[in-house]
Amino acid sequence: MGGQKKPTIKQLLKRQLLRELRTKGKKGLREKREAPTMASIDMPEINEDLISKLRDMKAITPYELASAYGIRVSVANNLLEELERRRIVRLVSRSRNLKIYAVESPTLKAD
Repeated sequence: MGGQKKPTIKQLLKRQLLRELRTKGKKGLREKREAPTMASIDMPEINEDLISKLRDMKAITPYELASAYGIRVSVANNLLEELERRRIVRLVSRSRNLKIYAVESPTLKAD
């Protein structure tokens, strides 16, 4: 009773990958892959352009800043701490894992 069961999605993907390997060879699949992008470890310069982009954000988090500028999250944390020290942004909320910042005032000067 019953007969053959329907294959799972994972099994179907494995079959498809094996078919592609047989037809194209291993070199064809390697060329298709993109190289992983490396995030920059250099802190962006604090200027009016940076501050104006921060004003457009509703909530400023290290992850949002890192993804917007292509920097590491640790560098974004350091940048936000520097901006807080210069009183450009203020800490709105904090938990053990996440800090949320907001721009202090609309008329700011970069040092």
